[in-house]
Amino acid sequence: QFCSKLVHTSGLELGRHVSMARMEHSLTQQRAMRAWHIIRRRTLLAVMVLGVSAQVLQMCLSTIEAFTSLARQPARRRTALHAAKAGAKVVEKSLTDFDSVPLLPEGPTIVTNYVVMNVGGKEVNASWTRTSEHGDVDSTVQLSVEGVKARYSHRWAAGEGWEVQSKRFELKPATKPMALLAYVIDNPSGIPTDNQAAPVSQIGEAMEAAGLSAGDLIKAVSKEVSGKESTEHWAQFQDFWEAYA
Repeated sequence: QFCSKLVHTSGLELGRHVSMARMEHSLTQQRAMRAWHIIRRRTLLAVMVLGVSAQVLQMCLSTIEAFTSLARQPARRRTALHAAKAGAKVVEKSLTDFDSVPLLPEGPTIVTNYVVMNVGGKEVNASWTRTSEHGDVDSTVQLSVEGVKARYSHRWAAGEGWEVQSKRFELKPATKPMALLAYVIDNPSGIPTDNQAAPVSQIGEAMEAAGLSAGDLIKAVSKEVSGKESTEHWAQFQDFWEAYA
């Protein structure tokens, strides 16, 4: 009986120890889980703070870069803009009265006038051409600078009881193909055509790459071209230019 009681008592004591050990183990696991959750929340918070800080830093750097870029750009363009307002310096020119050139007996008669100018350190080429053949007359006015080309084309044709005039205005930015902005046909004997793109500063945007103001450039060039020999279509070219500048 004594041995049975001793074994029973030892078994109870052992059970209590095992139960207490399990409870302590469970409490340890709970404490570990709570600690892990706390560390995880703090880590996530730190990551969020770092992320926000990085975004704020990036925004600050972007703002600084934008101000720095704006500060640099006018410095590069002020000289060109100031020179454009001051005027153009003629470098080379060739001028002929188109009406004084006799027509060839065969083939087209082509005559070209041009004025090469220096505007704000940029080479600007203004040219106008007349092509006559079989009584039809094609006239072209073109202004080129830094890879940008603006061209006005006028065609006159007539016959017995009819006459037609067509006008085209095209623009080629430095990095894009030539685009037709206006196409007008004056046809008194038929249906006229008037297709013109909406003016949205097409020339102004194309001239930004050249560092010149489209408005100041055309004024400077016009002073050197207007009134020269055979410039009857320059006014129409200038009107289109100013409309899309």
